[in-house]
Amino acid sequence: MLDGMRRKTRTWGIKVLFAIIILVFVFWGVGGFRISKRGVLAKVNGEPILVKDFFKVYQSEYDRLLKQRPNLSSEDIKKLGLKKMVLNEMINQRLLLKKAEDLGIVIPDEKLREKITSMNVFKNKKKVFDPNRYKMILVANNITPMEFESLVKRDMRLKELKKYITSSVTVTDKEVRDLYDFVMRQGKIEYVGFDIKDFLDKVSVSDKEIKKYYAENKDRFKEPERIQLRYIKLTPDVLAPLMKVSDKEIEKYYNENRSKFFEPEQRHIRHILIRIKKQDKGGVEARKLALSILEKIKNGADFAKMAKKYSQGPSATRGGDIGWIKKGDTVKPFEDLAFSLKKGEVGGPVKTIFGYHLIKVEDIKKAHYQSLNEVKDKIRDILAREKANDNIEEFLDKVLDTVFSSNNLQDAGNKLSLPIMTTKLLSKSEMINQLHIKPDDVEQLFLMENNKIYETPIIIDNGYMIVQKIKDIPARFKSLKEVSDQIVEILKKEKAANLVRKKAESLLSKLKKGSSLKTLKLISKESDYFRFSSKDIPGLGSNGRIVRDLMLARKGEWLNSVYRFGDKFILVKVLDTKLPPIDQWNKQKGFWKQMTEQRKKTILFNEFLNSIRHKAKIEIVNREVLEN
Repeated sequence: MLDGMRRKTRTWGIKVLFAIIILVFVFWGVGGFRISKRGVLAKVNGEPILVKDFFKVYQSEYDRLLKQRPNLSSEDIKKLGLKKMVLNEMINQRLLLKKAEDLGIVIPDEKLREKITSMNVFKNKKKVFDPNRYKMILVANNITPMEFESLVKRDMRLKELKKYITSSVTVTDKEVRDLYDFVMRQGKIEYVGFDIKDFLDKVSVSDKEIKKYYAENKDRFKEPERIQLRYIKLTPDVLAPLMKVSDKEIEKYYNENRSKFFEPEQRHIRHILIRIKKQDKGGVEARKLALSILEKIKNGADFAKMAKKYSQGPSATRGGDIGWIKKGDTVKPFEDLAFSLKKGEVGGPVKTIFGYHLIKVEDIKKAHYQSLNEVKDKIRDILAREKANDNIEEFLDKVLDTVFSSNNLQDAGNKLSLPIMTTKLLSKSEMINQLHIKPDDVEQLFLMENNKIYETPIIIDNGYMIVQKIKDIPARFKSLKEVSDQIVEILKKEKAANLVRKKAESLLSKLKKGSSLKTLKLISKESDYFRFSSKDIPGLGSNGRIVRDLMLARKGEWLNSVYRFGDKFILVKVLDTKLPPIDQWNKQKGFWKQMTEQRKKTILFNEFLNSIRHKAKIEIVNREVLEN
């Protein structure tokens, strides 16, 4: 087939074929690869959800997630299933908004106006809505007033729908108290632990056992078939350095998109954090310590030195320096104080969920538009990537022309100044996970002969790969000699675990019959109090089975089972279970009633949503968007 395509490479037929491939399969990724504006991702009762609309929402959620958890890789985000979550939410909104329309739920303009003008973010220092501030904040976030107002109105309609659907929900006093008891009940245990590692020297493994385990579990020691590839990658990242961008183009982009380069006010902050300990009721001691440190600073002590000495936060080693922050980066009480101080001023203590803080403003950058000089390189990169996007198909054509005529990737790379990449030997799963090649293509690559070039461009996020297979290693079973040590370790651990469990069960039987820990020469530990609802036991970890058994056990009783935590087995005795004092329940009863009601409303609304989803006709038109 490759020979046939090579012969036809300069005919209109092959050009049309690749035009069809591009039209059907190319779509926007996170980097902004082009797509037809009519591209449909899904249909809900016949109404389309466009790919371009999906990626606008997806990019926003992607950025928000990275801001919250900057260490996440694109592969981590893919494993989270963010694309499917975003599409599900868009489908839900489409169905709910249609239901709101059917029920005649509308938001009058005056209510929308009242909602927006009441938002604190748009108010000035006099706590009055400021139209100029409104426009400035929207510009800084690259959204038009019409788009913002449409989003607010949509949110208001959905809230009104939820209110309508759940208006009949009521809760009894018993329901409220049951939820309170479940969430707030605490327990404390005494436990004896037995570590598998302590029993490893008590067991041995024979050659016969090793051979038997190897024979019965040979598949565990199979090395999959692996192949090595050489490839040219055509993506905006690869092609951008080859694009020429003039100073005139940069200046034009800057003038037309100046709002994108608005920098809100930023402050360089140091802080001292004093955490509130469990026994410090109301944080009295923590606040007292913070005030004493503040007094020392007012009397001339260096803030950074005080932070190194006293701060209990991760920035202590840096003298409390947390760098530059803008509004929205920190919790509200911290932000309010930090942005009320003058340069060089120290304030506090202010209480947040982390404890008490003293704050020093080292420097202030006022809100401003970045100059052309400051953003020149950034714009050059943006324009280069845009040009690369626009030229991907052209480069694809040129690479294919060269490859089909010479059957040599290196010639194409040299001619077009494109890097040639070579992989290490990869299994099928490694190829899918590391190169993001679709499973169907991977299967075909493994079937190819060495030195052959894959017949069609492989579609990846934001572009293509032209691939040549250069080497393969067949699947094989590792020899017994290679895995002998590994098998010994597995078998010894299994045998030691059985010994530990039997010993623990024997000792548990004696403890339940009345023997003491001292008589049995056992050393126990006590946990701190922990909430049953968290399932997390201090010093041990999470175990829902223990918590379930604790809820049914009596004080002073040894639980009936032996529990495993990793390489440890433990015996558990109930020391105490308790609820907070009755006066706390009396004070918080209103809050818990509201929480119970909200919980019931959420359950009811989710059932309502599931029912309309079940009746709806939902069609995924372009699954590749979700899979790549």
